[in-house]
Amino acid sequence: MFKINKSIKISKPKVSQSVEYNRVNIRAVQDEDTFADVSMISTEIRDESAEHVRITGSLLRNVEFLNVDFESLDLVDVIFENCDLSSCKFTKARLDRVAFINCKMIGIIFSDSTIKDTRYKECKCDYGVFGFSEIKNTIFEDSYLVHSNFQNSKLVKTYFEGCELQHTQLSGAKLNGIDFRNSNIESAGVRPEDLKGVIVSPVQAVDFAKLLGLVVKP
Repeated sequence: MFKINKSIKISKPKVSQSVEYNRVNIRAVQDEDTFADVSMISTEIRDESAEHVRITGSLLRNVEFLNVDFESLDLVDVIFENCDLSSCKFTKARLDRVAFINCKMIGIIFSDSTIKDTRYKECKCDYGVFGFSEIKNTIFEDSYLVHSNFQNSKLVKTYFEGCELQHTQLSGAKLNGIDFRNSNIESAGVRPEDLKGVIVSPVQAVDFAKLLGLVVKP
């Protein structure tokens, strides 16, 4: 289990070490294709559009995704290492026990998705779209999420550790119990009613007090 604090426990992807010996290069992807227990190393997936693609028990390392649109993508027990997924469209995706390690994901779209037991570590997710999603037991760790969008998402046992969340849109998101103390949430887009139960530092509390019309003086 990944553990950052005693309240956060995330199941690791179940990926066998032997998958590195089962390498594949994907040149074409069709609707409902399934890739199980494979590895994709130092390759690219370009100009592909498909629905209900499923990847399970697999390792993707140094893979570049270019102009890729996989609606209703199903990822279960998958590790992404040093991949470039910038501008990928993964709407209505399902992620369960997935790890993104040192990935470039600028402008990625995960809207209307279900994300569970997922770890984003040292990733660049600036301008990422996670709106209208259900995110549970998930950690964003030492990652950039500047100008990202979590509008109307439901976050449950989701943790942000050392993240850059400036100008992130959180309006309408369910944030009760979410701890932002170790992250930068300067100029985040949020409504007063969205702040119920949110855990912040004293300095962050002063910034959010402005939303409530309070004037804070020493």
